[in-house]
Amino acid sequence: SRCGAACRRVVVEGRIEARCASLFGHQSGGGRIGGSPLIQGVNYPGLPSLPTDPDRLLKVIHDYQHKYAGAGAEAWPETFTMIAGMLTNLWVAPELQAALFQAMAKIPGVTVVQDTVDAAGRRGMALALVDDQVRFEVILDKGTYRYLGLASIVTSDHHELVGPVNGKEFKLPMRKGQVLYRTARLALAIVDAPHKQPRDAATKPGSASGTGP
Repeated sequence: SRCGAACRRVVVEGRIEARCASLFGHQSGGGRIGGSPLIQGVNYPGLPSLPTDPDRLLKVIHDYQHKYAGAGAEAWPETFTMIAGMLTNLWVAPELQAALFQAMAKIPGVTVVQDTVDAAGRRGMALALVDDQVRFEVILDKGTYRYLGLASIVTSDHHELVGPVNGKEFKLPMRKGQVLYRTARLALAIVDAPHKQPRDAATKPGSASGTGP
């Protein structure tokens, strides 16, 4: 699936091997994520350069995927995935976060799932896109629209080609309704240095050291 970041666990000769794709659509292996960075090198310091008008923002992200990231002519699944990755991995100011949600809703094929659940058991709604028989969900709180997490759910019975593992490819059975993964973001904080843990993150919602926007 071009949408989402399923870490598929495959049992091979008694061992469990993970085949992962990053949220930005690049393959990962050996603990490193390859491929080009976000839009023209956009990371947390570069976020203010992005437009907050949803239509302009969607065009910027879609054009990047189409022209620079090697996506196909449509590039909509990759666009959805990039927005999900920005919401998941970066602290996004409220105005830009709202624009990202609105831009995501404008992507062809995106629907609203009225009731779903994140990995922490919190119920919410989701913006969702089906790609290659898998529904990728960006889960939001129903009342505040705060970002909660992600989910990936199989939409129909099929077999997915996985590998190569030890030089071989395998057909992995997928069943309708099967959950490939769920995630939950419990806290979001700005800290002073890498690997620092936020202080009192769970007790100060909405603050710079709390759950964020």
